[in-house]
Amino acid sequence: MTLRKNKILLLISISLLIISNLIWLIDKYKTIEKEKYDNTYDCEQSELIYCLNKFTIGITYNNFITIIKKESLNISNEVQIDKNQTIEIRNILNKCPKSGRPYCGIVFSFENKKLTNIETGYPCH
Repeated sequence: MTLRKNKILLLISISLLIISNLIWLIDKYKTIEKEKYDNTYDCEQSELIYCLNKFTIGITYNNFITIIKKESLNISNEVQIDKNQTIEIRNILNKCPKSGRPYCGIVFSFENKKLTNIETGYPCH
């Protein structure tokens, strides 16, 4: 009878050890993914701050393009509807890391060829 109890206790101990390791692995995975998400967010916010300091609200479209060329930035997407224009630029300072948070770049909005808004592109459209 004690041999059987010992086998059961050993089986329970091994099972608990395996379960605790699985819980630890899941927690570690979640922590790593959260860190990646935060890194993408921080990168995007750094780019937004840079752009808010570099581009003044109210500058003309032509001045904006001049600054972009001077800074060697590439336009990722450009949409114009009537007198409104939207420009998206990605990876302004560095390439932002991939994560569960989609990286959408920085969006510049123009009305009548004047910059009216700078914001992150998140959530991506």
